[in-house]
Amino acid sequence: GFVVLTDSWDPDWRASVDGRSAPILPANGYQRAVWVEPGEARVEMSYWPEGLSLGLAGSALSGFGLLLWAGLGRRPHTS
Repeated sequence: GFVVLTDSWDPDWRASVDGRSAPILPANGYQRAVWVEPGEARVEMSYWPEGLSLGLAGSALSGFGLLLWAGLGRRPHTS
């Protein structure tokens, strides 16, 4: 049957059932559902928004730039 989660459906959700990728379907107009065979199963959900990778990369580059800028400002000046 279907396992229905009562939070909002979004296309950025990913699911696996017993370690295998499984499609997530919209349920009841706004929730999400995953098909699970009868018996015991492990259902895992993960959420990775489309722009998250780009945002993380931008943040890492900004942090590195800030550390580099701060390091260059502390060099001893020789006259």
